[in-house]
Amino acid sequence: MGKKDTVQKIKDIFKDTYTTVSKKSFWRKNLPWPEKLIRKPTIRLENPLIGKKVPNFLKSRYIILTLLYGVMFFFFSGGMYFLIGTYREIPMGYTQGDPPSPIIYLNQLNDQFIIEGLISAIFIFLGLAGFLLLYMSSKNFYKPTSSYIYLAFGVVIIIFSFFLLEIAMYQKGIYLYDDQLYPDVFS
Repeated sequence: MGKKDTVQKIKDIFKDTYTTVSKKSFWRKNLPWPEKLIRKPTIRLENPLIGKKVPNFLKSRYIILTLLYGVMFFFFSGGMYFLIGTYREIPMGYTQGDPPSPIIYLNQLNDQFIIEGLISAIFIFLGLAGFLLLYMSSKNFYKPTSSYIYLAFGVVIIIFSFFLLEIAMYQKGIYLYDDQLYPDVFS
């Protein structure tokens, strides 16, 4: 009987602490920084040369964010290299055997096919999606269940994209964990 009472008391203490900590008023009173001095900045979308505001259809953060992600995808996939590179007409290579099989990764460090750049950019954006889920978990601080779900999926996606990029680099012939590159570390 005594052990059950002790366990029940501990559960009650944790339950009371959890209900106190999960309230917004608790965190408003006990912030670790002065809220009046450090605030989230407001952004005014104006053109300083003209002095006019940005049109309403461009004010949406999602449109600007989508354009920014498109530009990032272009650069991460090697878009500038494809514009000026030697393999810009060749999206993917093929072997000379019968039947020909596709070559996705060119075994040279300084060259790549278009498909290789696109695959690498997709893996990088998959990792970015994992970091966005981590950010979402920090935004849902007052909803612990959804916060933990976002956190778990974010970490899994980040680790998954890291290993996909490692496999892609291994296929290309780049060995980051080679004992010949770092003899002091692996010996």
